[in-house]
Amino acid sequence: MSGRDREKLISAAYSATLSPDQYYETLDMMDELIFSDQSAKYIDALKQGADPELMAHFQRAHDIQLLLGRKKTEKSAERILLDATPNPALIFDQAEKIVAMNDLARQMIGDDCLTLADCGVSEHVLQDIRQFFGSDAVQEIFVEPDHLFAGKKMNSCLMVREIPAVADVERPGGSGRAEKSFLLTIVNLGFDPSTTSLFRQAYGLTPAEASVAVHLANGMQLPEIAAERDSTIATLRSQIKSIKKKTNARDVPAIVRLLCGFSAGMLTSSQLARTSGTVAEEARPPRSSAEMILSDGRKMSYLEQGSPDGIPVIMLHNMPYGVELPQNAIAAASRMNLRIIAPYRPGCGNSDNLKNIDAEQLLDHVAADIQELLDQLDISKAVIAGQTVGAIFALRFARLYPRSVSSLFAISRAPIWREEWAAQMPKRQRFILGLARHMPQLLPLIMRATVAFIDKGHAKTLIQSLCQNSAADMQALKNAEILELMARGCEEGLKQGVEAFCQDCLLAIMDFSEEAKLLETPFHILHGDLDQIVHISQSECFVANVPGTTLEIVEGAGQLLIYSHWDSVFRAIKRSHKNSN
Repeated sequence: MSGRDREKLISAAYSATLSPDQYYETLDMMDELIFSDQSAKYIDALKQGADPELMAHFQRAHDIQLLLGRKKTEKSAERILLDATPNPALIFDQAEKIVAMNDLARQMIGDDCLTLADCGVSEHVLQDIRQFFGSDAVQEIFVEPDHLFAGKKMNSCLMVREIPAVADVERPGGSGRAEKSFLLTIVNLGFDPSTTSLFRQAYGLTPAEASVAVHLANGMQLPEIAAERDSTIATLRSQIKSIKKKTNARDVPAIVRLLCGFSAGMLTSSQLARTSGTVAEEARPPRSSAEMILSDGRKMSYLEQGSPDGIPVIMLHNMPYGVELPQNAIAAASRMNLRIIAPYRPGCGNSDNLKNIDAEQLLDHVAADIQELLDQLDISKAVIAGQTVGAIFALRFARLYPRSVSSLFAISRAPIWREEWAAQMPKRQRFILGLARHMPQLLPLIMRATVAFIDKGHAKTLIQSLCQNSAADMQALKNAEILELMARGCEEGLKQGVEAFCQDCLLAIMDFSEEAKLLETPFHILHGDLDQIVHISQSECFVANVPGTTLEIVEGAGQLLIYSHWDSVFRAIKRSHKNSN
């Protein structure tokens, strides 16, 4: 490395410390300087202790980071609520002035809409909304089939609810006084099979009746439905009569409003509940967070999703996201009788960190933590599933506590590593794992720069950047809920700092295939055929090296399989449970 390049590297280290807005430029410069062919011999010399002055600069930049601490960009209550809503949403006040909207709403209606009337809401629905927020009667939520400008050809409904009063001092020209505000969400009604099935079960409908209700909600007329279902008008009228009786709906519009409201509740209720108070319990998929004190005094937090009395599944997260599932996945887990228990590893979420331990000790501690959790919950055996790096922790638990494992899964990555695989990975992942392998001294510095970038409000941008080379994953991220879950997962997983993440990076470049040969319960791996981040050949190599391992290829899935193709994961878990009994 030339003296000029050495000075650039020192400058980049301080830039990573002081300029989070230049995050990508800094990473690109470091990647070019450290991992160029010309720098290979110099990097090898650094490992042997050469150039202590350069290392001193790295340490000084790291110390400056620690001294400065974290400076998070605080979000307003309105912004938190909008970011937690996975559909186009806006907030308006009693004067019908739009005070904030999320990116999805902005894409749909643009920035020119200043009032509710500007948004293309139908006049009769606008009048009903005015009556809703002007009434003293207690009505928690307003739901009505309608659209905004860009949604005129889409089946959708508008949902409005009052949100806690927010002082308008946060708004330009605000007076500081609190006033009523309302959240309007538009929900596109595709009526996926999960929602339709839950609606059918909730009201005791037959599959045919549920299908007719969905067609009605999609705006189809009786002749169209008859043709679609190869049925008669008389049969449809009989089915509609039965639907009205079972749902206590007065007429067809009431059936449509009921199904729209049910679908809207399934898609948005839990996001609203996290930020703005209560919603109807029957519309919220089962989800709860909890904490326990471990035998050594540490605190461990975990999230339960799905059926409280279902088949127990310990879901071990990726780095640092993967604890929280999409709402449709939670509802499906409940319906399929699966109890998804997702513990935060030490140093992630609210789980206390472990200090001054190496990677092997960490794996053993986490395995012991999981066993304590199972004991606390009075679970004798569970399905153990690890997402990507989480598969390494799943492996260690299965080896140390084989009697507690009913089946073992690795999702999107097997616990194996070969150095030549680094070249297959996208640029960002290759750089981070390269630092872990060749310059681990720099890893905490870079990861703290990453946290600073996230703290500036760029979590979603970071996720998109990490997935930009995988078309299947970029397609998955078009689902606003998935992107929000992953961004929130990064913020939650890194809230305590970067130590746990750095440990995970070191584990990711370790090979555990020999240990896997000692397992009593072999791995079943699920891997997307379109994964361009961790190539499927890595899982195939694990299968070839570890007898008894099985590989299930999930068509159309990328690295984010647990988010985009959770149904494949759940079906595999159910099959394994059936076969183990």
